[in-house]
Formats: sequence, structure tokens, C-alpha cells
Amino acid sequence: MEQYEVFKLIREALGIRQSEVARRLKVTHAAINRFESGQSTLSSSNVLRMARLLHVGRDFIEGKTDNPFRSRKLIKIFFPKSLLATIDFSTLYFLAKVNKGLDVLFLSIEAITWFYEIPVYAIALKDSDNNIFLFRRWERSVVTAGITGVNKLQIKLRETNGAVKFVALRIEDELYRRIQNWTQVRRQDIEPLFKQASSVVAMKEDEQKLIQLLRQRKIDPEIIIQEIERRNRDSAVDS
Repeated sequence: MEQYEVFKLIREALGIRQSEVARRLKVTHAAINRFESGQSTLSSSNVLRMARLLHVGRDFIEGKTDNPFRSRKLIKIFFPKSLLATIDFSTLYFLAKVNKGLDVLFLSIEAITWFYEIPVYAIALKDSDNNIFLFRRWERSVVTAGITGVNKLQIKLRETNGAVKFVALRIEDELYRRIQNWTQVRRQDIEPLFKQASSVVAMKEDEQKLIQLLRQRKIDPEIIIQEIERRNRDSAVDS
């Protein structure tokens, strides 16, 4: 992916309009449009100014790294709006490609159970350069803003980058309200969650595949549990 394509991808992911970039750089809207389409270039000073606006690091501009992001702030990204029920996870897939590893937290306001679809409201992510991201849908209500397709997302991220780790966490009501408000949530609100997640036993890949199979076949987990317990009892009797 060319540099101008990455800039466009990040700008759109951050929900920043071309007109806002043009205003900040004091150039024309047409100049930004031509840059993002690869038809022209910007001065080096304007590229750096645009990079700061988009949380892009100098090392990426100089070709020293594939990961464009570099920020001490929380990088907040809305998933693109869609007329369909599916969610566009392209920014997450891009991050998986350009990082050595990722820590991904599925944030819920409900109790977590791995046997059913996780009721995810937001996704927090830490990349290999210690950038911290927060992803959410545009809708604010927890009823309409649930992130669907989490199981398929895990599978594809793991296929893209084998060093991706997943943990599901229940968040407190105060943090939920900050995420819902969006402008109030800061890096210091999200960063401690990764330390909390480190004490949670992450699921292995084969465990995730087993649960995926249970869901696909619509098998009640209680039946499996009862069968395991029955076999344990039979083994105890035989011994």
C-alpha cells in the first residue's frame, strides 16, 4: 500500500474530513484530494503536519517501519457506517498485517461467557509499538451499537497474524459512559485494562475452534459437560 493510500485509510478511519485536513494545513481541499489519489504530492512540512493530525509517526514517513501509527494519545476510531448488518473491520486487519503482534480486548457491559457470541460494545487494541486504539460503532446506544461478527474477526486476525491475543473483559458503568460519550474517554482510561487482561487466562486457538464448532452445530454446551462428567465417573468406577 502506497503512503498516500495509508494516509487516506487512516483519515477515513478517524472520521476526519478532507476539508478539515485542508483547513489545518492551510491548503485547498483539491490539494488534499489530489494527494490522497496519488495525483500529486504535498511539501514535506505539510506531510509531517498531516501525519501529526492522523497519529502517523515520522519513522513511517521515512520508510523505517510498516506500522504508520505513533501516538501517546488514545487513537479513537469509529467503524465505518454500513447499510448492511456487517461491520467493516479493515482497519483491524491492516493493523494485524503491519505489527509483530496485537493485544485485543473485547469490551462488554455484560457478564462474559465464551460459549455464546460475546456481547461486545467496544474493542480496545494495543499494537507492538505500544499505541492504544479504541474502536466503536457510530451508534451510541448499547442496544444498537453491539459489535457483531466477533468470532469471524478473531479467526481472520489469527490467520493474518499468529501473534494476536484475545481477551474479553466486562467494563464498569463509568467507563461505558465515557466510551459512549467518546470525547471524554482517554488513554489513561483504557491502558489499565491491558494490565487487567494479563491476569486473565487467554483461550488457546484449539479452544476457540471447539467453541466455534459448538455454535455452528448448535450444540448445547451443557450436554458436553454432562458427557465429560459421566465419562469421568465411569473411569473412576473402572479404576
